[in-house]
Amino acid sequence: MLKYVISLYVLLPIAVMAGTMTDESFKSYDPFVADKDGFDSLFVNPAGMANQTKIFSLRAEGGTWGKAENYQLLDDNVDAMIAITDGNVTEDNLKKIAPMIASAASQETLDKITKNTSLYNITIEDAKQPSTWSGTSQSDREEIGKNLQDEALRVDLMKQLESIGFNLEAEARIGTLIRGIGLGLYANTYLLFSLGALGIQDLLYETGIIGGYGFDVGNFSLGFSGKFATLAVDDPNKPFNMRDPNSGAILYGYAWGIDAGVIWEPLDSLRIGLVLNDIIGSKTKLDNMLPGTLGELINTSIPLPEFDYTFSLDLSMGITWAPEGGIVKPKFGLDFYNILGMFRAMADGGANYSGLEEFYQTAASTPFRYMRIGANMEFWGFLNLGANWYMEYITFGIGLDIAVFELFIDFKVKQDFTEIGTEVMFKIKF
Repeated sequence: MLKYVISLYVLLPIAVMAGTMTDESFKSYDPFVADKDGFDSLFVNPAGMANQTKIFSLRAEGGTWGKAENYQLLDDNVDAMIAITDGNVTEDNLKKIAPMIASAASQETLDKITKNTSLYNITIEDAKQPSTWSGTSQSDREEIGKNLQDEALRVDLMKQLESIGFNLEAEARIGTLIRGIGLGLYANTYLLFSLGALGIQDLLYETGIIGGYGFDVGNFSLGFSGKFATLAVDDPNKPFNMRDPNSGAILYGYAWGIDAGVIWEPLDSLRIGLVLNDIIGSKTKLDNMLPGTLGELINTSIPLPEFDYTFSLDLSMGITWAPEGGIVKPKFGLDFYNILGMFRAMADGGANYSGLEEFYQTAASTPFRYMRIGANMEFWGFLNLGANWYMEYITFGIGLDIAVFELFIDFKVKQDFTEIGTEVMFKIKF
């Protein structure tokens, strides 16, 4: 079942990436605010396109991340979980699913599942052992099946099992850049697959058109860009479910925004960049849309009432140092994103968003959350190494840039080592 879902996912139009309206994910190969990186700078700081030409650029990437054990748990146990929640409780299913339930559920939930059975009051530690569930009687299995038909218990159990899942993301962009004038199309999707949802728990989708212009004035590069996009999220009131192929619903709206940026080059090796996002931004009505950056929705499942989502003015800035090299060409970058948004979070404290006070207070208390620091090394003009820290994730990777082709493989680790992941990027440019 899992392989089937992944196959469908790969066919979706795709990107959670820098510069689009759902931007919150940076890889080690993505440009910094002060970088002059041609067409890719259109998605970060349009000033980075100044006086550059790339007749054609096509970039596609995809990746996944989550707790390592969750991949195997989901691959092996989704079908068994569906069977058990449908009341079809067998000894084999119990040995697969019960230890997993015990690792995520509370003692109270475990007691409700085993009520009126010989396993009632079993401890969580004992329930984690598959051997505990060997030799369960037919009557015990039937009683567990009956208990799981209680709707309140099922809802509570599935909520607790949402932690057993993993993230999928992918992206595609295509466009051209001629003498600082860039025009492109992009699409992206983000998907959270979880056992608790028995399918897709969260889905974000964006597709749009983007264009801009960058030009030099002395030691300064200036640029502006505009984008128009369709945004979509899953309807929290109509979740996707593997039991029903017709389940789920998508809510969508349209939005646009205008960005402007500048890069100052006081030295040949030193650049300082600044970009204003959504100087003019639109509103779009979407259900379950989290106030602030869409990327934060990746880490939350708070159901929200319908409201107008506004793309508010925000500021990002950074510095890049690329000392002259020979065989090895190093580059170091330091960026701060969503600076105005952080101050708004501090001032607001979530007061205007019922139920989100804790989210805003957390954002305000972690000012380095939106700091990105990284380094890239180019060897012999074709071999690239990169490393990056952003949003509690460390990424590092290796790439090849030969003729018109570029390939980069990024590895991702959460800073507390609880999650791992990987990203693969392929690009054609000339």
